[in-house]
Amino acid sequence: MNEPRRLREDPELRQAFEDERLALGPHDLAALRARVVAGSPVPATPSGPRWPTLVGISGLTAALVSVALWAILPSGPVIPPPQSTPAPPVLLVGEPRMPTRVAVPGVDTEDPVEPDLPAPAPVVAPVEVGTVQAPEPVETVETPAVPEPAPVDHGLRMTAPRADLQAELEDYNRALDAASASRWSEARERYAAYLEAWPSGRLRDEAQLGLLGALVRSDRPGEAESLATRLLADPALTRRAEDIRLLRAEALVELDRCDDALAVLEDVRRSARVTAVRNACRRKR
Repeated sequence: MNEPRRLREDPELRQAFEDERLALGPHDLAALRARVVAGSPVPATPSGPRWPTLVGISGLTAALVSVALWAILPSGPVIPPPQSTPAPPVLLVGEPRMPTRVAVPGVDTEDPVEPDLPAPAPVVAPVEVGTVQAPEPVETVETPAVPEPAPVDHGLRMTAPRADLQAELEDYNRALDAASASRWSEARERYAAYLEAWPSGRLRDEAQLGLLGALVRSDRPGEAESLATRLLADPALTRRAEDIRLLRAEALVELDRCDDALAVLEDVRRSARVTAVRNACRRKR
């Protein structure tokens, strides 16, 4: 708050004194005395000593009241006092942040909130059900009975391929046993019987090679040479081509065609049987 100013430096007080001086005006004491002596009326003015004193006292009082009011009242625009605001809560390290309750004026926060309940289901008025006529019977058309399939003997169907394989193996083993015992005529017949009974058998290639060897060993070189030529043209027997050429060369030696036999052996690897064929050709020459 500002300190009160000094009275002599107050412009309002000085202005009040100046107004009082102008109101009194100049007074000529000598002229007034002459009028009194001459019996002239004196203007109705207050006496000199009391009028200035009263006016001065009243002016001074007004000035003092103004100064006091000015000293008491604050200068400048009125600033409302700051409203106290609550300090924010202090959170400690590791303390979980809790929700802060905010008071709203005019709202009672303590009133419980009623949960939203589902609206009651509308009441449906009962519907009068009239009499319903039964549907007329529909004429059914009789369908012809489907004959049931005859039962299938699954046991026979499953055992048939196995039985065929067993029979095929037995026929082949009979021919193989005869060739192993050097019964070449019997082996020839059994290989031929196998090929006739099982033209697409699983052991067809082995049976053809066995028949070719049996023909060579049973002194039938002509049939052996014809069969060897036919087997060399079969793509399924390409991996057995060397064995077929060797049997054909042996058949050609029996036919006294050593030159053809030696030409066939050019594509055959050297072995004891190849050496035997070449030695036989030397003896025949």
